[in-house]
Amino acid sequence: FSPPNSKWRGKVKMLPRINFLEPIIVEIFDANGKPSRLMIEPFLEGKYEKFNDNMGYVKAVSTQLSVIAEEEDGDSSFDNDSFGDGGITSSSHSNLLCKDLDDKYIPQAFSHYSYEKSNERFMVVDLQGVLTPNSDGTKSYSLTDPVIHTHRQQNEKRNPVWKFGRTDRGMKGIKAFFDSHVCTDVCRLLRLQEHSM
Repeated sequence: FSPPNSKWRGKVKMLPRINFLEPIIVEIFDANGKPSRLMIEPFLEGKYEKFNDNMGYVKAVSTQLSVIAEEEDGDSSFDNDSFGDGGITSSSHSNLLCKDLDDKYIPQAFSHYSYEKSNERFMVVDLQGVLTPNSDGTKSYSLTDPVIHTHRQQNEKRNPVWKFGRTDRGMKGIKAFFDSHVCTDVCRLLRLQEHSM
């Protein structure tokens, strides 16, 4: 991802990164030699939150959707940087500026991004974990136990058996996400398309 200019490169650099915990699987044996497997992950310190799930739930972040503002003549707080070069392209949107790149929008934008960047084959949802500050002033989401929905029609020719367990709801889950997802400035900055299914 390449932001359109240096002003936005600085903002993007400060956006939280997404990291998934890497679990280990431990096999233990009872007194009779029967094996059991445990999945162990590092402990997450901080406020644990669920940001979305595999059934279309999206954590309520705001009842106001005024995340974009049109540039006004004489507005000196923002320069003339617009996203008409590949993101928002219609003439009616050519003066829109991203003014709200709040951390709370990152998990939803990540789910949306995962769908588009996989050529609409997969979507990563059920995002849950903690947002933690890093020593360099940046932040990162440490997430655990994600779900992947597969677009089975898109995958039939490549690998018809792709299914990620019982929580993979396929197109039903992808549709549920887009039914509740509202694109924010983070989606627009990433040049993601709005989807209606």
